[in-house]
Amino acid sequence: GDMDVSAPAEVPLSLVVERGSIDVHLLSPASVDTCVAAGDTVITLPPGGYSLDLSMAAGSITTDETIYDDPDSPYVIRACTGAGSVRIRGQEELGEEVPENL
Repeated sequence: GDMDVSAPAEVPLSLVVERGSIDVHLLSPASVDTCVAAGDTVITLPPGGYSLDLSMAAGSITTDETIYDDPDSPYVIRACTGAGSVRIRGQEELGEEVPENL
């Protein structure tokens, strides 16, 4: 199935989906660990440096310019997919407001 997750400040997430998609929207930096066997992953983060560990067997990996790999960051972003895509995007590029209820 599909997962659509918004998380408040500093809450680490670990999400696994066999078939479907994961869409994560973080309001502040935090660690995220996602794995999708078949499907897509989109992780939206505040701009900045994260320790990125992104892998896939068949598909594509895309990272926006506002997100960069910083191996020394305390925030680790792990995303894997067997068949599908991984997209890491910056919050500011969305042109949308952050929900007030988080």
